[in-house]
Amino acid sequence: MGEHSIGARQRAVIAAQRGVTSTLKYLGQRERVLEWRLARARAARSGLAADDPRARPALFELDRQLNEIIDKDE
Repeated sequence: MGEHSIGARQRAVIAAQRGVTSTLKYLGQRERVLEWRLARARAARSGLAADDPRARPALFELDRQLNEIIDKDE
């Protein structure tokens, strides 16, 4: 299998999520659910300490990658 191949479980999860998304779109609730999920995620992150990686996941990953590069240079 290639580096980017996914397993049967992941394919099943993706298929199920597509079904849920299609149903929500058909019922006109997709945007409402997406906004609700975003609000929940923001609320969860706002309660975390500033140094907690979950507070800013994208920035944490960038910091981790930069630290790896710096460590290689030293």
